[in-house]
This record gives sequence, structure tokens and C-alpha cells, in this order.
Amino acid sequence: MSWIDGAIDAVKWLNDAGYYVFVITNQAGVAHGYYPEDAIHEIHGWMADELQAKGAHVDAFEYCPYHPEGVVDRYRQISEFRKPKPGMIRHLQREWPTDPAASFVVGDRDTDMQAAAAAGLRGFKFERGNLLDFVKRCAATARPQ
Repeated sequence: MSWIDGAIDAVKWLNDAGYYVFVITNQAGVAHGYYPEDAIHEIHGWMADELQAKGAHVDAFEYCPYHPEGVVDRYRQISEFRKPKPGMIRHLQREWPTDPAASFVVGDRDTDMQAAAAAGLRGFKFERGNLLDFVKRCAATARPQ
């Protein structure tokens, strides 16, 4: 496994700047039978360990293992948590004292941007480059006036 260039530094910078950092991810591979749900927990654990070694952390990991066309019966369903729906974001907003006016979503897919918009948040699509540089620009743009 490897990190996107600047990803660990971006999380650390967000932590130090007082932001909550959440991971929200569709994991349809579970519904399609490509890997078990435990694999997601392993990856998130690996991420948490790697971040902790650099003094950074993710406040919460949310994932959606469901897909309406999945082959695994248990996971074959429509879910409000599957992006582009905003279920994961709304769940985090209920569980954490976030400020929507100062919050934003960084993602690499249109569904990430759609989920952000559906939850009333700014979305920024990351396509390439250094994630820390990108996140700093996002934070400056998203900061309420």
C-alpha cells in the first residue's frame, strides 16, 4: 500500500489547523465479492498506524460496503450511505460538532462532489499533484468570510 504524494502531511496540517478529518469511502468491492469487509478495517488500521507515526490522525472512518448490483446478498442493496448520496457525511455531522460553513470535502470522483453538495458542503476535486498543497488551497477557499 502507498500514499498519495503529500497525503500524510495534508492530514497532519488539517489536524494542526483544528479541522476534523474524516474518511468517507464507497467500498462496493465488498458487495461484488472482491474482498471481505474485514479488509477495509485492515486498510483503515494501517492508515491510522501510518498517520500516528507522523503525529497525525483521522477522526473517523466511514465506509459503505453496499451496492444495488452486488453479488453478495447481504450487501446487495440501495443505501443512503453510498455516495453520491450524503448519508456518510450526514452521519458524521450528527456525531461530531462540525461547522458546515467551515467544512469541505476533498475527493477524486464526481460522486464525492455530489455527496458534498447534497450535504451542503463545498467539494474540491483532487486530480493530481501534491495533496498538501491542494488541501491548503481548498482550506483558504472554503474559509467563511
